[in-house]
Amino acid sequence: MLLFALIFWILVALAAVGAVIGVVAGIFGKFVGFSWKQLGIWGNNHQINLSEKGQIALLVIVWGILIIVILSKIF
Repeated sequence: MLLFALIFWILVALAAVGAVIGVVAGIFGKFVGFSWKQLGIWGNNHQINLSEKGQIALLVIVWGILIIVILSKIF
């Protein structure tokens, strides 16, 4: 159970870091005029829009709730 929690936390941390990098790169790209491909994020060639940032934020919120629920069951 502890091992599962550790693996879960590592995956969550990676996902959170990925989301933060994605949002920062997207905002940076909007102002400077870079595309995602030039920044090396995901490798697809389009600029981020607000709906994508909203989806990322929603994902982070949902994951946060899931983590709290799961951890309260484990501990």
